[in-house]
Amino acid sequence: MNRSKNTSFTDRLSAAAEAKKAQLERAARARSEAESPAAAERRMAREAVRLARDARIAERKATRLAAEARQAAALAAAQAAEAAAREAALKAEQEARDAEFADRQRGKPPWKPSGRPLATPAMPPAKLGSEKADRIGARRRKAVISCRPLKAAGQTSKARAVVDHANAWQPAR
Repeated sequence: MNRSKNTSFTDRLSAAAEAKKAQLERAARARSEAESPAAAERRMAREAVRLARDARIAERKATRLAAEARQAAALAAAQAAEAAAREAALKAEQEARDAEFADRQRGKPPWKPSGRPLATPAMPPAKLGSEKADRIGARRRKAVISCRPLKAAGQTSKARAVVDHANAWQPAR
């Protein structure tokens, strides 16, 4: 600031003109450097690097998308196989239930594949009038008597089932 006070008006005008001239020289030098073959070469090298980087990024993205597509396809195939297996299991289970139901409808227990008994009894059934038949009859009468209030209450026949000496279910009489 002190220098501007001690200088004359013409000195200040000449200093401003020199500064302007120096600034124009720097701009011209920068422009000529930007237009030089070396600068053009550097720009082309930077452009090549940028293009190579963009190509690598695009390649990585394509690889990632392909991997995701393969994973999605594998997951969809696994889910489809699981659903098919589940459907097959359900179908087999339904067929087994249907076969069991059909066996029950024919009067054949599901544990007996044929109509024949699994084994012959060790003892023949008790004859009427014997002591054993009397005990079995008494048990049956007791069971039927204990179920009679259900019949009087209007219950269904399922509630009035009685077990006989062979552990088979028979309806109450």
